[in-house]
Amino acid sequence: MDSLSLLDHPFHTPGGITSPREYFNRLFSSEFDFEKYSARGGMLEAILSLSENRILHSEDMFCSGSLAYWEIRGLRKSYIRDDSGDYILFTPLSMEKPENANRKYPLIFTICGFNDEIDLVETLGFTHLAAEEELIQVLPLIFDPNREPALDRDRPYTLLDRLKKDLPVDETRIYMTGFSHGGILSQWNGIAHIDCFAGAAAAGIRPGDGAPRRIQLPGFFYYDYPVDERRKKLHLPIVLCIGMAEQPEHIPLYHENTAPVFEHYLDEHVMHLRYITRLNEISDLDGSDLLACRDSPNDSERVLGLPLVNTKTEIYFGVNHYFGDLASSDGVCRTRFIAVENQPHHPSAAWARLSWDFLKHFTRNPLTGESVYNP
Repeated sequence: MDSLSLLDHPFHTPGGITSPREYFNRLFSSEFDFEKYSARGGMLEAILSLSENRILHSEDMFCSGSLAYWEIRGLRKSYIRDDSGDYILFTPLSMEKPENANRKYPLIFTICGFNDEIDLVETLGFTHLAAEEELIQVLPLIFDPNREPALDRDRPYTLLDRLKKDLPVDETRIYMTGFSHGGILSQWNGIAHIDCFAGAAAAGIRPGDGAPRRIQLPGFFYYDYPVDERRKKLHLPIVLCIGMAEQPEHIPLYHENTAPVFEHYLDEHVMHLRYITRLNEISDLDGSDLLACRDSPNDSERVLGLPLVNTKTEIYFGVNHYFGDLASSDGVCRTRFIAVENQPHHPSAAWARLSWDFLKHFTRNPLTGESVYNP
């Protein structure tokens, strides 16, 4: 099916029937160009391609057609009911072959935002990546109304013992991924349970997002990131992918957004950055470091508002993706940023692949907790 033909296709949500066009037109900032976004061969077409299964089978995501969609791609999709909360599990079909009885598989968690539609998460690119790379993927149900919010915060970590017991998990290669509030939970789990996760990928958030701020929104959960001396020795490889047309604007980090919601300030950016930089052998940045990037001749530094190394600009689906890493004192870059031109509050269709190509070089020693870089 032509992906762009899905733009006005109705699909069911708990809030009623909507369409991709209506959905995406709620996500953008004043800088967003929908005409460019929806051009033939562009970003929206690629995202609709990732979303095809959900759009066509939104009334029953476990119907035969939906399950067949993933089986053709090499994945078994299962809904697991658990006494502490449900989750969707994707496992490679190769796992069921006798010749692979002793094979171990990397595991990735993927979490969405304030949304109990865990089916939405399979449209974000990591499920398609799991099919391509033969990964186990777990989509936990977050914000179950019958559970305390704190349990949702730790949900991936609390599932690990069961998953490692029931599945052939490569314990050196367990990763957190998430979008929006799911990105916050990915960062938080990556730091709080740093011994368990080999890396994290977050989209639609700023570094350290979700930590207590000057202005706290009612109904939003805030988390204290436990960065202590023990964790600083273990490191957390992380990729943050941020849209340049999100609402509210997340970048550049020297920009102070005083919009009525999600206000953020330079001193908060500096403070929240340290939750990441202090884990990854990176010198503390201050406000002057960020402000100096306003006039940088380097596109990535100017767009993101950070002093970066390994900068480059690459085009995916007709859109500029600006890359840069924060330099570490030991020479191993563990902190990567990607800014996506004209991208609203939805991950780039390239997010999963670009994040995996960075994170796959890092493993975690399950006995010592040490992060290992594998060039």
